[in-house]
Amino acid sequence: MQCIKTGRSCQERQIQVNAVFYFSYTDISQSRLDFAKQLGADHAILADTRDGLEMSKRVKSAFGDHMPEVTIECSGAESATQLAIYVSENL
Repeated sequence: MQCIKTGRSCQERQIQVNAVFYFSYTDISQSRLDFAKQLGADHAILADTRDGLEMSKRVKSAFGDHMPEVTIECSGAESATQLAIYVSENL
């Protein structure tokens, strides 16, 4: 969630970056997803499966069939690490 806060802060302060940012947050807890949306996440996706490939399809769908260029995985969960690899593998 800190990444969301930092990114939104940069946008609010109009810090010049040569990129468009969309913030996606995945979690197993609906309350944390709701909080991420309050912080400004563009997408909050419930991770109700440990299948990284299935979750990557959900992320791809949320992004309009475009995969993220940068993925930050902070949980250390194996399925989350797989998700990070799957959503970034086509670059």
